Amino acid sequence: MTPLSAVPLNSFTWLVGSLACFALYYRSFINYRRSANELSKYLAWFALTMGCGQALLAVPSFFTLDVGILRTTYLIGELFVYMSAIAQAAIVWCLVLRQVTSLKALTIPIAVGGLASWLYAVPNSTLRINDNFITYRDPLVSTLVIGIMLAGLFLPTGIYFLREATHQTHFKAVLTSVVLGLVYVGVGISTGGVELVTGQVITRQSAVGDLVFFSLMLAAMLWPRRLKLLRTAG
Repeated sequence: MTPLSAVPLNSFTWLVGSLACFALYYRSFINYRRSANELSKYLAWFALTMGCGQALLAVPSFFTLDVGILRTTYLIGELFVYMSAIAQAAIVWCLVLRQVTSLKALTIPIAVGGLASWLYAVPNSTLRINDNFITYRDPLVSTLVIGIMLAGLFLPTGIYFLREATHQTHFKAVLTSVVLGLVYVGVGISTGGVELVTGQVITRQSAVGDLVFFSLMLAAMLWPRRLKLLRTAG
């Protein structure tokens, strides 16, 4: 068991992120069961896979700081992140590209590109721990792929949710749409941009920013008042 004071900052960020994603999964799944809302279905799949990915990035370091073990769990977690990109592509299709292309035409290239990028990262990624922070670097090709995916798939969704907030009439719905929009835009810019510029999955600065975004998202998801989250897309 790792002393709490020695747990890397990244792990707290990913832990809160995973909890926020699991809360989003629950709300989206319930909403889909009630309304068969297609957008809620894709949101549920995205939140579940992203939540699992972030949990794999976060939880192991609370028990061990062995670099070899953490590199393995980071790689597995990253695979789940790539899997979540497929669901996120479906979300983007549902929101803005339904009239332009087919679902398969968007998700299949994301799946193939993500898998190829992850396989290339398996023997070439590096991980080290300094001053309570995990520095994880992908090879250049994988860095470009995941950075472009994060920016290209997250930003349109974030803009949608921010615009959707203007159509809501209840505080809970407005809060949820605004927070989701800020999280999507913030993560798309900070994490996607950081990946492209530095080659790191996360830096100290972006870890703090993401922790704030994920904390807001978790609070919004746990808000007790039960109101409809999304209008039916399309």
